[in-house]
Order: sequence, then C-alpha cells, then structure tokens
Amino acid sequence: MPIENNAGASTSYRLLIFHGESIRTFTLTGTEWVIGRANDCDITLPDQTVSRKHLRLERRDEEFLFKDLGGANPVLLNGRPMRQGVFPLNQTMVIGLTRITLDRRVSRVRVVADLGQTQVVAREVLDRELAVSPTPAPLEPDEVTRLLESLEWPLADLGSLQEVAEPLLDMALNLTGRRRGTLGRFQPSGGFECLATMDHSDQERELHVPEQLLREARVADQAFLVTVHLRGALVERLVIPFGQGPAGVIVVEEARPQAPKGQEVLRMARAIGSVTWQRLQETQNRLELRSELDRLRFQGTAAQATILASSRLQQLRPQVRTAAAQDTPVLLLGEDGTEREELAHYLHSQSQRTTSKFVSFYATMVAPHRVEDELFGSGNGHGGAIARAQGGTLYIDHPELLPEVVQGRLATVLQTRRLDANTAIDVRLVAGAAFTEPGAESRLHPALAQLLGGTCFGIPPLRDDPRDVLSLAELILSEMGPLPDGRPRMLSEGAKRLLTVYPWPGNLTELRAQLEAAAARAGAQPIAPRHLPDHLQEGAPAAPIGVPTLEDIERKHIAEVLARVDHNRQRAAKLLGIAQSTLFEKIKRYRLDTLRGKNDGKRNGEPPARDAGSGPGGPAGPTRR
Repeated sequence: MPIENNAGASTSYRLLIFHGESIRTFTLTGTEWVIGRANDCDITLPDQTVSRKHLRLERRDEEFLFKDLGGANPVLLNGRPMRQGVFPLNQTMVIGLTRITLDRRVSRVRVVADLGQTQVVAREVLDRELAVSPTPAPLEPDEVTRLLESLEWPLADLGSLQEVAEPLLDMALNLTGRRRGTLGRFQPSGGFECLATMDHSDQERELHVPEQLLREARVADQAFLVTVHLRGALVERLVIPFGQGPAGVIVVEEARPQAPKGQEVLRMARAIGSVTWQRLQETQNRLELRSELDRLRFQGTAAQATILASSRLQQLRPQVRTAAAQDTPVLLLGEDGTEREELAHYLHSQSQRTTSKFVSFYATMVAPHRVEDELFGSGNGHGGAIARAQGGTLYIDHPELLPEVVQGRLATVLQTRRLDANTAIDVRLVAGAAFTEPGAESRLHPALAQLLGGTCFGIPPLRDDPRDVLSLAELILSEMGPLPDGRPRMLSEGAKRLLTVYPWPGNLTELRAQLEAAAARAGAQPIAPRHLPDHLQEGAPAAPIGVPTLEDIERKHIAEVLARVDHNRQRAAKLLGIAQSTLFEKIKRYRLDTLRGKNDGKRNGEPPARDAGSGPGGPAGPTRR
C-alpha cells in the first residue's frame, strides 16, 4: 500500500514576537488579525504599554497590510512611526515594548515512489559493542553553543509543533554535518506528516524521500545509514527514528566535508533522536496546556459571567457543554435580548475550536444587497465572515431573515466544506433565532433547517426567574466599574423592587440599556426609582395572588425585629444594618408605630414618629420641616 503523502511543498507565514526575554511565535492562518492587550484580540500581547486593541493586520495575497487602531503608543516600523502601510518580510515592527517580525517558512518535501530507480548499495547500523568503546569525543565549544541556541527556540516558543521542529532539525543538521533533511511524524493511517524541512544549500530545491525508506524507518528501533545508487549517483542518507513505535523520523543527507561518518554519526544520532522526541513531547504538552488556557480566556469575560450568573441557564449549561464536543451545527431559540450570542460564545469556549476565532454575523444589520459578499466574501480579495471564522465558530443571528438564495448557498458550503472550487473551509455554525412570529420557522431554507434541526436549545425569557434580574443587574453594574471615589455602584431597595416586577420584554439587552442610562442619571448616588424610566413603574404588573411582594416581606421583617427589641428603634436599626433615619422612614411608610403611640418615642429618647393616621382629630397633614 503506498504511503499517504501529507507533506507537499507549502508556504506559511508567522510572526516572531519578542517581549523582554521571551520569544513567541504565531502562525498566520486566515486573512485578518487584531493585535492588542485585550483577551478577545486574535493576538494578545502581555504588554501594559500596548493598547487593548492596538493594531489590525490584514493579508492580501502574499502582502500584509497594517493599520494603527489608535493605540496610545505609536507603531514603529524600522524605527519610523507609521499609522498604516505594508509590513515587509523580515522587517521589525515595535508596539510599546514588544518587537514583532514577519517571517516566511517554505516547506518543500515530497514522498516519492521508488519506481525501481534506486538500488541499495550499503547499509550500516550502530554496533552496540563498539558503542561503549572507544569513548566518543566531546563536542567542541562552538557545537555546544549551537546546540543550546537551537534548543532555546523550542523551549521559549509557544507556537505549533512545526515551528518547534524547525530548530530541532537545524540542530540535527549542524551536529551531523549534513546540508539538507526533513523531520516528520508517522500518522496512524499510515501517512507521513512533515513537520520541518531544511536545505542549507538551496532553499527552493524540493526534497524527495522514498516510500521504501519511510517503511523501513517505521519498523526500525535504531538509527541507520543507507547508501543508494540513484540516477547514476551515490546518495547517502542518515535515518533517525525517534519516539515509541517509532513516532517519527529525521532524514538528513548531503554530508559536508569533515562531517562525522559511520559509527561516530550513528552514536550521535541516537542522542539526537532522544532529544528530539523529548522536546516534541514537551511541546505537545505545552500546546495542550495552551489550548486549555485559550479555552479559559472566555473565563472572566462579560459573556461568560452572564452565563454563569444566570439561574435560568443552570440546567442548560451542561447540555451546551455536551453539544460543544459533538462539533455539529446548533440552533439557539430564545426571545430577542436573551443570551443567544453569549451561549454561542460559551459553546465555542467549551469546544475543540477554542484556539480559533468566534465570529458573529447579524442578518438584520447588513443591507440585503451586501449580505452575500459580507458572508461569503467577494472576488476583490475581501474575506467574508465564513473565511474569518476558518477553523472556529460562526454565529449567525436570525438566519431566517437571510435571502433564500443565501441560505441555500450557506447550507451547501457547510455540507461540502468548500467555499468555492479552490477554497476548503472548516467552520462550525451556531444560529440564534426568536421564531416569535407565526410562520417564522418556515422562512428557513429546507436544507439549512435540516442542518440546524439536529441540536436545538430553548432559552427561557428573563421574566421566568426574577432572581436573575437582580443577579444580572449587579453583574452589569460591576462591569461598569466603580464610582470615581472607588465605591461600587448600588441599587436602592425601591429600584430593586421595580426591576423584579417589570416583565422585561427586551430581556437582558433591555435590562443592560436601562441600567446604563440610570447609572448615568444617578451619578455618584445609588440608583433609585427616580433614575429609572417611567414605563418601568407603569408597566409593573401586580404580584400573583398568594405571592407576597417585597414590601410585604420587608414590612413583616421590620415589625418582627421591632417586636423583639420592644420597639427600641436604636437597637432595631443596628440589627437591621440600616441607619436610624432610614428605619424612621420605613416605620412611617409601613405605619408600624400606630400601636405604640408617643410614649415609645419618649421612652427611647427619640422624637415621636408621626404618620398619616397617628395625630389626634383624624389623619394628619404632611409634616413640614
């Protein structure tokens, strides 16, 4: 069976990011990236001198364009401040205290069939009896330096396995004195995945690796030298299997003059294979840890906090986490203003796609004649939402409002996994819809409805659980930050009562908008009923029969506390945790002093409380102060 070739010649780009003593790489997949300090940026820089969203980088064919998004510190390209322009290869850009270099990597390796064109002339393996004697000569100081410099990259790099494999292959070439080679790993299906290829003589030359050589390496338990007669010339290759199985192989050739040969290079190869396997394992473990950290990037965001703070979504969260692992399209049904997009983002953070983008597309915010271009892209190099979400999750709000032809094309793209004849895509669709109008479901294209019909979740409206109103209100106020004097933003008891009895037809979106407006009106004061719009009070429905209101509960509680302390208002205020003046107002509002009369006030050393029904001769008029 021929070996599957998964390692054709390819070109990729990456950013080398230098900050302090750390080095990090970022492989550029897609067409657009936002760089900044915020966690929701495509490339996050842990640098306080960088703005939250500092720079946008865009790829157009083989050219990269950048634009300053208004960062506090200017973007320097080769020492010159620039607002926008072309980011050339191998040039240095400075953002704050961080240096960034654009690098291109070309991988040229092809697994070829022997086709009877090669003939093995010699084969040599490590002689274990000679391996202990004579003692191998120690490495020269410059070789040790090169080895440590080569290993510095995989230890500091937080990039992919390919980016770590490149310096490891360079190390193998330097130590064995070879000019060109490849490093790859074997796949369970029988294929060979090239992780790195390098040619110190001609970077444009393609490296051919015979299938038979890989078959032998796959069952070998040690390194070996093989010399073949190929097209009238002798070609010697050093083959270094590594890992358990083995898991992968290094193949190097074209020895330099004075390069180690025979048993000397085979002894060295054994150490190279061991170091390579160890570094790749460490990198794989780091990548898994980074994937988990990327998953946790959603932690602490407003969307994640909203999902966790909601008692309505308590039973829905585990179901969404289960669906996240299935990687199938998902439909989220809920009234407008509910947590449809927040749940979609939560699903993305719990999936295997968390290292890629989460892209939102709002059908109601795009002009009908622009929908197709904005979703699928246009022919002038403009990438659409699907291209931006490559490898990640695409959230479409109100897909039933998309034109029917666009819905049909979307279903076809998702089913065939191809954006066009030349572009493969890998995107997960999450859709959010209300379907509150009669016949709204029928607006979905049959093919799209079939895709979304497999996994569907219903989101309860905010009015279903008044507890959510207060918990989400506190969360929204905390997101606004503290007052200028450092105190937190607060809701008065009256405002809480109005918030819990209002039906919130706009759900979370309406709650957020009303609280932001009320906070602006309140300034440094707690948000009171007078800071809320009139319709919140006018639209507050009466409590259901048999369900006590907050006023009933508060009145009963204060009455019980007063009774326990024999109506000593000073002690009652202390037990209730409120000021005496506040207690006086509540006693007057709830008429809790009508049975005690004036004597209680005199006995407690307090002025007698007056209310509308306590004065002689009938109800008293308003108190003047």
